[in-house]
Amino acid sequence: MRYAILGDIHGNLEALTAVLAHSEGQTVDVRLSLGDVVGYGADPAACLEAVRETCAAVVKGNHDEMAATDTPLNGINIWAEEAMLWTRRSLSAEQRLWLDALPLTHVPEPDLLLTHGSPADPAAFRYLDLMLTAHEAFDAMKESVCFVGHTHKPWHYVARGEKVVGHRLESCDLDPQARHLVNAGSVGQPRDLDPCAAYVVYDTGTRRLDLHRVPYDLEAAGDKIRAAGLPDTLASRLRAGR
Repeated sequence: MRYAILGDIHGNLEALTAVLAHSEGQTVDVRLSLGDVVGYGADPAACLEAVRETCAAVVKGNHDEMAATDTPLNGINIWAEEAMLWTRRSLSAEQRLWLDALPLTHVPEPDLLLTHGSPADPAAFRYLDLMLTAHEAFDAMKESVCFVGHTHKPWHYVARGEKVVGHRLESCDLDPQARHLVNAGSVGQPRDLDPCAAYVVYDTGTRRLDLHRVPYDLEAAGDKIRAAGLPDTLASRLRAGR
């Protein structure tokens, strides 16, 4: 099975449209979403509908959870808070219910796990960005391959026995004798200093993993953010890839 795996779309319709078009040329069987479909960007409703139409499964991200309810927004910066309040107003009641019902994890086939943050505690949406949290994640997961999002940075942790190493994600063949935690990067708000949208294609038959970077209309996405009255920082960071 060939999966296109999309992380952290964040309401960026221009990036999502470009990635979906690119994936058409990759002979994928199924598209999957690692969550955070909404938040930050100016097209939350359109992105939600596009994901609902094209992705066979979606796991819940922390921004999806925040958008689904009216609970107080704690622990996020002022730009994220302003964008989230706007996002809540931009979604229909039915769309917010759909977000609320998303599962925290998904197993598309045996030995393959999807979750937004660390699999050690999916409901806590913990960042998987330290060796300590990588060890905890490997200890918690039963599967040998897990895809995550949340940090917006393509990354690859590999465990062989008790030894865990981490490095920037590159296209590769996954070692069947090892276990793997793979961050697929971000479609809508990359933070690895590369502004191009990121997503991965994973072939479970050959264990081939390909990271793709897709250019998109950054100016249009940024202009929409400004036109919506959202913080300019959310527009300018797209070009910087941070």
